[in-house]
Formats: sequence, C-alpha cells, structure tokens
Amino acid sequence: MTINKTRGAVLYTRVSSDGQEAHGTSPETQLDACRLKALDLGLPIVAEYYDGGISGAWLTQRHGMMQAIADIQAGRADTLICANMSRYSRDTEHQQVIKKAVQAAGGRIIFCDMNFDDTPEGDFAFGMMGQFAEYERKVIRKRTYSGFVKRAEHGIQSARRTSPFGYRIVTKADVLRGHYTHDQLGKYQIIESQAQIVRDLFAKYVAGTHSLNELAKELNSAGAPTPGGGKCWRSTNIRFMFLNPVYKGCAVFGRFDHDTDESRLGQVHQRTGKPLTSAHRMRPAAEDTWITFDCPALVSEDVWDYCAQQMQENKKLKSGNPNRVHMLTARVFCRECGAGMYHMSPTRQKSKKPGSTDVFEYPARYQCGVYRTSVVNLGKGNAACAPTGYYVQDIEERVISALEDACLRPAMVAALVAEYNQMSPATLDGDAIRRQLTALDRALKEIGQEEAAAVQAQIAGIRAGASPDVYQAVFAEIAARRQDLEKQRGVLAKSVNVHPSRGRAMSPKPVAITDILADVRIALTSPHVPGATKRDITGSVIEKVLPFKEGKNNGAEIFFKPGLFADETFADTVGTPSAVPEMSLFLAGNRQGSGRVPSGNSETTAPPEVTMLSKRVRFSDG
Repeated sequence: MTINKTRGAVLYTRVSSDGQEAHGTSPETQLDACRLKALDLGLPIVAEYYDGGISGAWLTQRHGMMQAIADIQAGRADTLICANMSRYSRDTEHQQVIKKAVQAAGGRIIFCDMNFDDTPEGDFAFGMMGQFAEYERKVIRKRTYSGFVKRAEHGIQSARRTSPFGYRIVTKADVLRGHYTHDQLGKYQIIESQAQIVRDLFAKYVAGTHSLNELAKELNSAGAPTPGGGKCWRSTNIRFMFLNPVYKGCAVFGRFDHDTDESRLGQVHQRTGKPLTSAHRMRPAAEDTWITFDCPALVSEDVWDYCAQQMQENKKLKSGNPNRVHMLTARVFCRECGAGMYHMSPTRQKSKKPGSTDVFEYPARYQCGVYRTSVVNLGKGNAACAPTGYYVQDIEERVISALEDACLRPAMVAALVAEYNQMSPATLDGDAIRRQLTALDRALKEIGQEEAAAVQAQIAGIRAGASPDVYQAVFAEIAARRQDLEKQRGVLAKSVNVHPSRGRAMSPKPVAITDILADVRIALTSPHVPGATKRDITGSVIEKVLPFKEGKNNGAEIFFKPGLFADETFADTVGTPSAVPEMSLFLAGNRQGSGRVPSGNSETTAPPEVTMLSKRVRFSDG
C-alpha cells in the first residue's frame, strides 16, 4: 500500500538537563532556528516536538523524536528538521536507526547548521559528524564525573535525587533558597525526626527483639515517613539502610555503578513479574573504587558492623531463616524464561464439592518465580510464563542420583571430598557435635551471669546518680552475642541426629568413595540436616538444574560446574573418548534400581541410553 506524503516539516528540539530546561534559552533558540529553516525551504510546519531533560544517548525514551518519526511514517510530513547533530542524537547507532526509519518512509532529515547531500560523500560526512557528537557526549560525561570525584575527595557529596533517610545532602537549590549556607553545600545534615527512627531500628535489631519484617510492620503501623516518599516501609528498605556505611559516619561516593540499557524496557522483573519502567540499572561497585569521607554518624561503628554482618549472613540463609533454604535453593531455573524457580511448601485443600469432607494434599513443588509473581500482581490472564509445577521430591531425587552417577569421576570425587571434609565434623560426627553443644551451653550460661552482673551494676549506678543510658550499649552487645550463640546451637541441635552411631572425627586422609556416597545421600535425605548444609553440598558441584516434563513424570537436566570434567574422557558412557569441559545429566521417568552408570563388566544394572548433545551427556531410561 502506497502512503501519500504530505509535503511538510516536523520540528524537533531537545535539551539534556532539567537545569537547561528551567533556566536556559536553548529550547527557544533551537525552535526559532528550525522555524526559520522550514520557512527557507518553503515547508509548512506540521508539528513541533520537544524532549526536555533527556540525554541524546537515548532513543525510545525520547517520546518527541518517536512522535516525529511516526508522523513521517504515517505520511503526515516528509521532512524532519533539527537544530544540529547533537540535538538529533549523540549515539552513532541511534543516528543510523532514525535515519533509516525516516528514509524508508520516503522522508529526509535537515539540520539548521549544515547540509548532507544524498551521496556517498554526504553519508560519510553525516557519519563523521555523528561520531563527533558521540565523542563530545563522552567528553562531557567524563568531565562531569571528574568534577564529582574531585569534590568527593574534598568531602563534598555530589547532588543526587534523594538523600539517605535521616540526612539531607545540601544542594545548590537549598543554598539559593537560604535554607543552608554555601559552606554546607554537599555536606550531610542530620534530620533529627528521621535520625531517631534510624537509631531505633538499629537498636531493636541489635537487641534481637525484631526481625526486618517486624520492624517494617511497626513503622507502617506508626505511620512513620518512608525513604524516598514511598507508600510503605519494606524489609528491603531497612536492609539497605543497615548496609549503608553513612550511618556509622562514613559517606561514600561511587558506591554503585550505574548504566542504562533501553532493551530492559521490554522485559519483566524476575521476582515481581511487573514490566520494567526504567532502563537504569544500579549494581554494587568494588569497595576499592569507593571514595570515602567523614560525615555525622547516627550509630556507633560496632552497632553498624554487627547489623551489616547479619545482613550478609541472612543473605546466605535466605532472609535469615534457615528453614527457607532448601537443597536446591538458587539452583533451579525455569526452562521457559530462565528465571529462578520458587519452592512452594506442601499445601492442604478441602474439597469444594458440597457435603464432601475430603482433604487433598499437594506435595512441595517448584514453580517459575516470574509466573507466580505475575499472577499475584497482574492476574492469571496476564501471566508472564508457564504455570508448570515440578514436585520437589522428584527433582531432588534425580539430583542425588546424578551425583551418585557422576561421583565415579575422579574430578567429582575431589570436589565432594573437599566439601565432605568441611561438612562432616558439623553434620556427621555425633560426638564432636555434642562437645560443641556443651561448649555453647557453657558460653550461654556465662552470658547469663554477665548479664545479671550488668543489671546489678546498672542498679548501683542509677542509685549513685548515673544515667541508665550508659548501660544500653552493654546490654545490646550482650544480646547480640547471645543471639549468635543460640543460632549456632539451634543448627547443631538439628544436625546431632543425622548419624549418631558414627561418632568419629574426620581423618585428613582420603576417604573411600563408598563412604562419601553414603554420607552424601544420608545428609541430603535426612530431615535433620539444615537446608543450608544440603545446599552447600550440592552447590559445590552443581551449577544449575532445569526441570522438565516427560509425559506425567518429572525430569531434570543437571548442569555441573564448568571445569570439573575438563581433563577427563567419557569412554565408558558414550563409547568413544570425548573431552567434555561442561557436563549435564538428563534424568527422566521413574528410575529403576540404582540408576548408576555401570563400570567394568556389570551385568546387574542395564546401562541407560546415552546420547551426546553438544558437549553434554544425556542420561534417560531406555
């Protein structure tokens, strides 16, 4: 279908910062130049588009440019007029994308300050000027960042959208309004109403009386102001605060690396399933690249260090609750979208039939995290992935079988021996565990005596006229030590029944493979071993697990960590030697017998069907 073109022009102008938009005259100057150019060409102006406060490195987020291109593609105009190349775009790839879109629609691009002929020489000049515009953007960015670094080295924080909760970083606008003096520019000023909330959060967490979720609920119930003006407090807000060294008096510039990727805007969030609305991405920067300087502290360094350490420990244990960590936590991924799969606990559901008293039990299963969260937030009709569920017991059994199959490889044995040597004293050695429990009980008793002595000292001090606040830090430190010891005791108490008859200390000598296999299966199947321990065992050798359906059965593709089999061959499994740097096992159907890959002249177990698939070994029932 041919589109009849209207002979007319769309004008496009842009400024790259809010400051230019509010105080500069460049938008008007650009527009005047574009109008004059259209008049010189004898073209009627169809529309005028403007992008304010948007970088020339963007494309899809420049809605004015997108509308101008749409007008030309729809035939409402045939000419796009821009003031100059830097206003058009500062990214060479985007320059060509816009140019091709306009030319494909039968349009042309005109600049106010220069002309580019529709010849090879004109295209060459267009490309050169485009590269210069991108070079200029990078120079401006480097110069701006260098200014931020220099100010940070002198103890001045660069301007940012929001200040840390409890502080106000003084901006130029604050100084111009007369709220602060010029010598306070870029300095951290305490907002006492918020600062007290921060101190209370740290104190309650150190005392062990509140979890992160409980702290968030308490603040929401009290109607406390939120960081950044959000709707409510979340545990992640508090965790972020506990990890920010500014609260112990150490301000940081360059704590995060920032980048942009417009392709993110077509994706959904892995955990929530909601569409991403920002192309910005923020990642923690290496600490050796930070620039630090002093600022007013809200808590002591010891208190902050304790909370930050607990946040790191909690991350390893999944929200600080060992019961939420399972054998394959952070190892099972969806085959459809690649997102992590969610471990759904066993559920019971009553029959919906009238008069029926039947209760249906559903075992624990894995389900795509994106599907689950998108259904919660968007409804089943807008689910972002497939609803397929996989029984946890089936997948874990296949992983254990895969470990037994692969354990016949020397490299795998070495990896498991290393993990076994770390795991056994705390998991399998009953006598050693009991000795540790006795020592922990003794330490807890001593803490109780220390606490009683501190109480007596506090009473005596108050009678003598001392402030009770003097003893707050003492009690907080005692509570922190008690919580740590009780947590250790809880984990060991769960482990003591794993193998009570063994009662031996680990020998530094190599262990027989049969012992390793027996102990690994005992540890991975025992209900008494913490999920974190099981995860550490499997995580030492397994990279990821991809469940799949084969008929009514659950199967799993298990990827072992790269390099475990780099120097080995698989003559006994595939018939001919083949070096395999990465290995995965497909396990499907209902396995009979041990399912172990036979070695030697075994006649008791039929070998599984094996097929080489692009440097992977596939095991399936024949």
